[in-house]
Formats: sequence, structure tokens, C-alpha cells
Amino acid sequence: MPIALIPSHSLRWSLPSTPSRPSHPLPPSITRSFITTSPQKDLELLSALPTTPSSYPPLFFLHGGFGGAFVWIEWMTFLQQHGYTCYAISLRGHGESWNPGFWRMAWGTGLPELSEDARCAWNEVLRRERGRLPILVGHSSGGGLAQYMLSESLIKAEALVLCGAVPGFGGLGIYWNWAKLDPWFLLREYFHLMHPRSPLSSTTLVHRAFFSPRFPRAKVEQWQRWMPDWESMLWPLGMMRTFVSFSRIVKNVAGMGEPGTRICVIAGSEDTLVGVNIPKRLAGILRDSVKALTENKKADSSAVELMDEFETDEIYSDASLGVRYVVLKGAGHHFQNDIQQETGAKQLLAFIEQL
Repeated sequence: MPIALIPSHSLRWSLPSTPSRPSHPLPPSITRSFITTSPQKDLELLSALPTTPSSYPPLFFLHGGFGGAFVWIEWMTFLQQHGYTCYAISLRGHGESWNPGFWRMAWGTGLPELSEDARCAWNEVLRRERGRLPILVGHSSGGGLAQYMLSESLIKAEALVLCGAVPGFGGLGIYWNWAKLDPWFLLREYFHLMHPRSPLSSTTLVHRAFFSPRFPRAKVEQWQRWMPDWESMLWPLGMMRTFVSFSRIVKNVAGMGEPGTRICVIAGSEDTLVGVNIPKRLAGILRDSVKALTENKKADSSAVELMDEFETDEIYSDASLGVRYVVLKGAGHHFQNDIQQETGAKQLLAFIEQL
């Protein structure tokens, strides 16, 4: 068998009888609690609270596939130091949340189930924040989930940030990029009996898919320790084609159609999965939806149509019609954990400070 088909990570099909790893360590500024959705079904919620009470809106982070609340620790720490309250949920089967087991997670868990997990955590944050709407931040498939929840009017957000997100018009292009990146993708899936971890079954595969080439391999090895052993297959399959109404998304973001930007789409220039063209198209569709919203309201859209464009050695950014588009130069798919994590955090901070 070709070496490319042999996983360096053991593919598991069932939960171990005893925990196979300790909980992800947390910095002193972040605490872990659990939300009970039903008996024996707890969801992990990480919280980072500023040292003094703040009137700023809180942030609510949604991870993507093979992630968990842990992927947001660096950004949560940065924003907490700037006075912002941050929360990050681990959906079922991720992080320290309850695990349904292989078959139920892979083939019995999709957008409706995961959105219910996220909504439970969202409601808990609303309770803690006494009704203040959070800023919704989603990465990768978590960005797709964020769009789905707004489109289904499950929640209403203060603002929306999409990071390397699966676009609401469908993620087929992402998997085409993945197939080009990894020519053994389909054959490996066949030999691995369609195991969800197959495309990420070695450190090299994780590095290529999730991080920039400059990100140290040793850090990839450390990071991948916290990845789940399996993932929902229905989650990405439910987002292959258009799965949202963009008009409902913008209607459920507070203040859309008013001056300022309320949606931010962030891309990494070295993101081998999502790239920059997919987020750019997503930002364009969202802008068209905002324009339609202002026209339907018979409002003066001149304020939201103003174009703001600039470029530095680290980023490219433009904004119009209430939507900002940012490219982090040199960053891979997990740019909140990559070398450019601080650059990305600063862009997020700049966006939320102008709300």
C-alpha cells in the first residue's frame, strides 16, 4: 500500500473505555464551565471575562470541523485584555463536550443538531449577559453554521464575523480545492472505509489543510492532539449547495443598513481550502443583500455604500454596504492559531471597536 494511504494517526471507531487525553490546558484568564442540555449531555463553554465590567457587546465563537472551543483561546485572551467578554462553545463530539459515539456523530448529527447545541450556549450567554446581543464569530464549518442559524432566525446577532467560512452558497468549491491539494483524497477515503478523519490522518495532511507552510510542524503536532477522533459527515454534506437565505441573514444582524460595517469576512491568503476568492464572493453576495435591504426600507443607502480600501504588508481590507472583507497575508485556514494569529486578532478588534 502506498505510504500516502497509511495513517500516522490511528483511526478510531469507538470511544475508549477511559479518557485517552487530559483536558486542554487553559490560561488563567479563561475558565471552563458546562451547559447541561439533558442528562449526561454537557456542552463545554469557555469564558474570558475582562478584569473590570465592560459595556462592550460580548463575543460568541463557533469552531469548525475537527475543532473545539480551544481553537479560540489565543483570540479570546487578546480580546479579554482589551476589555471584551468572550465565550466559545464546543459542539457535541468536540473538546470536552459529550460525545455521541462514532456512528451517531458521523451519520446522525447535522446542521439541525449542531445548531441546537449552539443555540443552547447562545441562550446561556444571553442569560449571563442580561440580554445583551453577542457578536457572532464563526470559523470554517462553524461560519457556515453561523449563517444557517441567522438564516433560520434561530438567533439575532449584534454583528457577524466569518473566518475562512463555508459560504452560504455552498462549499463544493472548498472540497474541490481539497481534492487538488491532496490527490490521494478519494482513494485514501476508500481504503479508510470513509472514516471522517481520513483526510487529516497524518501531521502532514493537517499541516497542508489547516496551516500556512511557515507554521512549525512541531506546533502542528501539538495542536492536532486536541482534534476529535471523528467528525460529523452530515455537517459538511448539508452545506455543499446553497443552504441559507442571505436576505434573512442580514435582517438578523442588528443595525444592518445603517452607517458602519456590521459583517466582517476574513480570509487567509495561504488558506488552501477556502482561499480568497470564495470569501470575496461571499462578501459580495452579503453586500448585495444589504443593498436590497436598504432599498426595501426606502432608506438612504449612501452612507453604507461608501468604499473604504487599504493595504499593508500584513493585510488587504475593503468595506462597503456594511460588509468588510479582510485578507490576512500569509495565513492558512486556521489563522486564529497560525503565525498571523495576532494580526487577525487586531483586525477583529478594529472591526468590533467601530460598531
